[in-house]
Amino acid sequence: MKASYSLLYTAILFLAACNSSTPTPATDSSAARKTNGGSASQIIVNPKPVSGIFDQSPMDMIYFPTEFPKLKSQRQASGDPKVRVIYSRPQRHNRAIFGGLQKYGQPWRMGANEATEIQLFAPASVNGKKIAKGTYILYCIPEEKEWTIVFNSASYTWGLQFDPANDVLRTTIPVEAVEEPVEALTMFFTEENGKAMLHIEWDHVKAKLPFSF
Repeated sequence: MKASYSLLYTAILFLAACNSSTPTPATDSSAARKTNGGSASQIIVNPKPVSGIFDQSPMDMIYFPTEFPKLKSQRQASGDPKVRVIYSRPQRHNRAIFGGLQKYGQPWRMGANEATEIQLFAPASVNGKKIAKGTYILYCIPEEKEWTIVFNSASYTWGLQFDPANDVLRTTIPVEAVEEPVEALTMFFTEENGKAMLHIEWDHVKAKLPFSF
């Protein structure tokens, strides 16, 4: 009997201790925490960018056929695309670009940072001129009414170092004025009359470069 009472008394003490304990608050990732020095600090999920760390001209990649990787992953396309362009997208920032920041008659990298790169996965005709498949850099010599587009074989170079000795193809295309300025340099492909049309738009102008495969 004494053993039974002793066991019952122990159980009562255990339950009382459990009920009187203070619950631990749930952890909140945004709540203040103690550092080694004892002061409170917060976890910042999206810190403000520090000047000079984040690229102001983000890189982009375009394909023809348009969105080819997505089509291939959905088994709506196979093999290789026809062409791919990799370029950086500088911002206008309320500046006059062509004829201002970018002088007429001077080479322009058609982007920012590294040279703009174009990869042709098959032999092509660019604005009526034939070119072999391969990887090239693209640059442009802009004038007010027309641009000279240049394919150059010096791949993987910085965008301001052009050697005309490595030019593979040059062709001239007209430019058109646009009413609303385009803030970031933009390139994209469309299909027009069986051709891949590379659109180039920035500031108050736009141009189109046709490809046939």
